[in-house]
Amino acid sequence: MGLWSKGVDRSETGEIRKEDDLKNMIEEFFSNKEEKVSYEIVDDKKWIVDIDGNIHLNQSDLDDGKLFFKIGKLSGNLYFHGKHMSPSVIPDQMEGDIIFIPDEEELARTRGQKGNREEELDDLMHALSENPPSKSKVTKLLETAFTECLANGYDIDVQEILTRLKEEWENRDRFKLNIDIKQTEYNIGAHHTGKREKLECNFFISSDDIPLKLSAIEKAVYLLYILHPEGLPLILQGDVVRTLKKIYNKLQDAVPDEVNGILGKDDFIRDTTINGYRFHIRKEIHKQISNDKIVDKFAIEGKRDQPFTVEKATDDLRKEIVKLLGLEKEFPNLV
Repeated sequence: MGLWSKGVDRSETGEIRKEDDLKNMIEEFFSNKEEKVSYEIVDDKKWIVDIDGNIHLNQSDLDDGKLFFKIGKLSGNLYFHGKHMSPSVIPDQMEGDIIFIPDEEELARTRGQKGNREEELDDLMHALSENPPSKSKVTKLLETAFTECLANGYDIDVQEILTRLKEEWENRDRFKLNIDIKQTEYNIGAHHTGKREKLECNFFISSDDIPLKLSAIEKAVYLLYILHPEGLPLILQGDVVRTLKKIYNKLQDAVPDEVNGILGKDDFIRDTTINGYRFHIRKEIHKQISNDKIVDKFAIEGKRDQPFTVEKATDDLRKEIVKLLGLEKEFPNLV
């Protein structure tokens, strides 16, 4: 049962009135989140809350799929770890995406009950398969896709898709991973004076000079995996998390003074959280490259139970990042 129901129960027993307690409930809700974000209650009658940054919602946060307050504006992504979410949870305005994260414990439990579902798990978590799909499986997938086209009257130019994918594959060497990092200044905030230097960081894949649209934490995670050619697991802990926090805190669009809130106070980050960031990074790359096999090279990818890497990252790029971000101590081999 969600937080809203708890508030109602308390009001019926006379302990506390929910109309007086809702502000405290909202404060409690955000304080219990692993990733802390800046928020503001903009309407204390309809209880509308604006959120600056990403928000992670679990199924247990909702009561019958509903959140006990309304999200007005959301500047980042909404990550949902669950099965059922009411449309009322969707923010009125949002700059990011709604990203559904599968429950990995449940997937593992289901896999154990129903036999080998490795391919299904790969699809959900974007882990690379050990072996390519068979010709018969690909044929079946095409038959299913064409069946849907015919049944629904979709007018799809199949030849155009094949030509585009083939052209990308045959000219895949033209895609490069480039990063533009430069010093910039920003105002510290309304309650502070002066300016502080930060790093403006943008990632480019294609030759169109269109940067990937990533939040500060997604940029920091991408940079972290780029800096480790040997790869990293999806569960991060210890010095790796401390390095990630250092990278995040240097970025211009990081939430001021919220590094521990965004990344948690402990030096431990769950794989479900990292998978959410990976998902959006891959989605942004896919906007510039249609061919999934090429996208694999630029995204944070790996095989199950093996380290994840960014294959197209180069040592020259890593050395440039280390120099510009001042990470010589963390990566002496790249100095």
